[in-house]
Amino acid sequence: MSKVSGHDFVHSISEMMMKMAKEDIYDIAVNHHLDIARETPKQDLAEALNSILVEDFEKDGEYLLLDEFLFLAFVFLQFEQRSASSTAHVLQAILNQYHYKVNDEDGEWLIRRGYFQILKENAENVLLYPYPLIFHSFLNHITQWLARATRHQKMVDLLLALTNIYGFFSYSQYVHVWNLYNDDDIITEESVSEFFTQIMPKGLHFYLSNKHVINDIISLKEFGSLYEGSKTLPWYTPSEEMIEKHAHALIDTHSHEYKALKMFFKKNKGNIRSNKEMDTIVDHLALELKFNSPPSDIMEILYENNYRFDQDEIVQEFLLHYQKISDNTRKWVYKGFTPVEIKQFML
Repeated sequence: MSKVSGHDFVHSISEMMMKMAKEDIYDIAVNHHLDIARETPKQDLAEALNSILVEDFEKDGEYLLLDEFLFLAFVFLQFEQRSASSTAHVLQAILNQYHYKVNDEDGEWLIRRGYFQILKENAENVLLYPYPLIFHSFLNHITQWLARATRHQKMVDLLLALTNIYGFFSYSQYVHVWNLYNDDDIITEESVSEFFTQIMPKGLHFYLSNKHVINDIISLKEFGSLYEGSKTLPWYTPSEEMIEKHAHALIDTHSHEYKALKMFFKKNKGNIRSNKEMDTIVDHLALELKFNSPPSDIMEILYENNYRFDQDEIVQEFLLHYQKISDNTRKWVYKGFTPVEIKQFML
């Protein structure tokens, strides 16, 4: 758990870094692509980072996501709130506006980039101290960066929604969907290409290949197969409501078909020992269906989870549920269409 502690803003970045573990300083240098050997003295590592850290922070600040921005505001507030300064009031007002509750995950990328002094109490607890120059840079850009972070978060939410609905999508399809719902903020393939490249290191579970964004649970080989199998089909166009729902969910756990499949396993538990184990099995089956996997693959998943059918009638009942959820799953090989919709489209 990362924690923030009080500190007087009097030291340079290199001075504050000298209190850190050398291994942590080296990892930050590597993250900033500095050509420095592991054997480099600690002082030299700190000085090298001291010369580029503020500049890199200002470059990265142009691509902050909203939760990253709010994490920074939260950390910096801890050093201002005791003084009841106008800066503290501004930071607190921003956090209140977004009802922000600090989450370690929000700061992971910022911490990897080394924008705080990092002092480890033990394996679980880490103290974060702001660097004065970085704090001041943040304040100088606060209005501009908040506006950008809000827009970037909306762009990321669309990206994540489309990777969950499509599995993969072209830059042009992203531009089409964004412009469809944001006619006051038109984007181009060139601008999203730069955006995707900048945010990819943040660990958002996607990768880029040949002007496509690909969900990282899809291997490059699987992407090639999905691409070839779907290249003659049009893209399904999701509604704004569907985009909002899929921005945070890989599968639709609220659908009638998902609930029916889950109810089947509640009635026919077999050797399922807990609700958590049942959820894992159902989620695995639902995800596999997005690949349009045949029944044999579904049965293999059940076998791997040591699930056995007691009677032939139960097998038939399961296959009926399987067919219903499969027919209404937004398949990646169909560019987001369900099998039912594809049949209607092909008529």
